[in-house]
Amino acid sequence: MTAEASRGGSETRRCSIIIPVFNKAAITKQCIQALLADPPETTTWEIVVVDDGSRDETPRILEQFSDQIRVVRHDQNAGFAATCNDGAAASEGEYIVFLNNDILPQRGWLDNLVRYADQHPGVAAVGSKLLFANDTIQHAGAVVCWDGYPRHAYTGFPADHPAVNKSRRFQIVTGACMLVRRAAFEQVGGFDTLFVNAYEDHDLCLRLGELGHEIHYCHESVLYHFESISREGRIADFEHSTRRFRERWAGRLEPDDFRYYLEDGLISVQYGQYYPFQLSLSPLLAVVDDSERRRAIEHVLLLRKEQVFDLLRQNLQLQMQQWQTTLKNGGRSDDALSPSPRDANTSNDRPDARAADDVLTLREQVLALEARCASEESVGKTRLYQLRESERAVSAYRQAAEERLQLIHHQLRESEQAVSAYRQAAEERLQLIHRLEEELKLCSAWDETQRQFPNMEALLRQQEALIMRLEQAVSQRPSRWRRAYAWLKSNQGPWKIFDSGTRSSSGDNGPIHD
Repeated sequence: MTAEASRGGSETRRCSIIIPVFNKAAITKQCIQALLADPPETTTWEIVVVDDGSRDETPRILEQFSDQIRVVRHDQNAGFAATCNDGAAASEGEYIVFLNNDILPQRGWLDNLVRYADQHPGVAAVGSKLLFANDTIQHAGAVVCWDGYPRHAYTGFPADHPAVNKSRRFQIVTGACMLVRRAAFEQVGGFDTLFVNAYEDHDLCLRLGELGHEIHYCHESVLYHFESISREGRIADFEHSTRRFRERWAGRLEPDDFRYYLEDGLISVQYGQYYPFQLSLSPLLAVVDDSERRRAIEHVLLLRKEQVFDLLRQNLQLQMQQWQTTLKNGGRSDDALSPSPRDANTSNDRPDARAADDVLTLREQVLALEARCASEESVGKTRLYQLRESERAVSAYRQAAEERLQLIHHQLRESEQAVSAYRQAAEERLQLIHRLEEELKLCSAWDETQRQFPNMEALLRQQEALIMRLEQAVSQRPSRWRRAYAWLKSNQGPWKIFDSGTRSSSGDNGPIHD
């Protein structure tokens, strides 16, 4: 690792910006230019860029800012944790701000972040409000969910939603833009290098929290984060870090996501005397996976509503027809809708006016009912549209889950193939061990033979010398010697060559002395 001091003067900076980079030179250049174009107004600062073994134009780009930034270079890629730790060690600020290079800062982001830290001395780490390019939330604090894993709170919410526009305490904030007090950072030993490009920031916040430090989110520090642009090949690293995180923190974290949802009014509960109670859920937060039941209920409600509206319309039409008939008959009617006896005098005085007023009243009621029907129909269409949107969202979630399941199955198949290869290699190794054991047994038997017959080698050498002499003699003497030579080679040991010293009765088959 090499470091280059590329800032002038001896003034102590209060805040050190640490930017870890690996390739993606254009993004790094854009980030540095944006920082230098809008420096903080009330905070002294320095920029430390740690080049984690980039193989593109990054070194050349960093040289263009040599008089404005400090550069730390790694000969080989060491990962996010080691890169940030080296940058912090090379800096001098009281506050260390870790900043991704795929960040586009907004005016006042650093001053607001430092001001919040100054106002809350018990806070060890402060995270910023990060937005996607479409002005929706990427980070507004992180919550621990009931499956034991942390997730960014309110990702995808509008940037002006009340839930993301209040600074408060969380267990975790993202390391994409995070201010940490140097004393607290050094107290916990910095980022843990056991994690590789995932969960380093979550683990750091949780270890700070274990020591009694607070972690906060500051909504007044705003930056755009083009998430994942600067990442390269992180699937294997993510799975490794996920296992590490689970091993360290499983069972030790307190889920807190629903506490924030209730606090922010995104979930509300109304209790009654009996269950089930009424639960209200913001559509921005979640959808209820009860699609089949909801479709059936909505269908029945729409049918019943149309039937009721049709009956009411027909009833009013009948009443209007009856009043029109009464008007034509001069106010006389034999049905129950005729004027009652108690106001007969009034109706007989002005039957035409009374009938006309009733007709106008009925017409107004019909218009009001039609307006109400139109409103109810609009509400019904809206609810039907929301239902369809929820169904599409559920379908998308299901498709994502199926793709994840297919990936898991593929990984399982690869694991099975690897296990099979390991098993085959182990069997071959075992066979080799067995062969070595057999050879070892043969060596042991030979050693035992030599121990029992110490002159064995000398006798063997004598036999070899005699065989050589016989071969020479056979080549020069008659067939009788060849038979003797064959007889000699058929013996089983050197000690049987001259066992009797006499010839056989045939005269040609016994041992022959040279």
